[in-house]
Amino acid sequence: MRASMMFAAAAAMVLAGCTVKHATIEEPAAPAAGGNVLTYEVRSMSDFDAAKSSAESRCRAQYGAPAHYVDRTVGPNGDEVHFACTE
Repeated sequence: MRASMMFAAAAAMVLAGCTVKHATIEEPAAPAAGGNVLTYEVRSMSDFDAAKSSAESRCRAQYGAPAHYVDRTVGPNGDEVHFACTE
């Protein structure tokens, strides 16, 4: 009985060690006042670079702020990337 309790405790500790995950989450910067999130469809790194450049130009012209990459959503025919104009 005592051996089975020790085995159960050891098994629980091993499982607990296997299920612990460490993650670092970086919060995106908040959009500038009156700013919005810009969305672009991309299919390659070249498209991504063009989207980044376009977002940068648009944010500078409309809000006087730099563009900040927010996230990427994978789609069946290409991905959507989102940029926010930040202060």
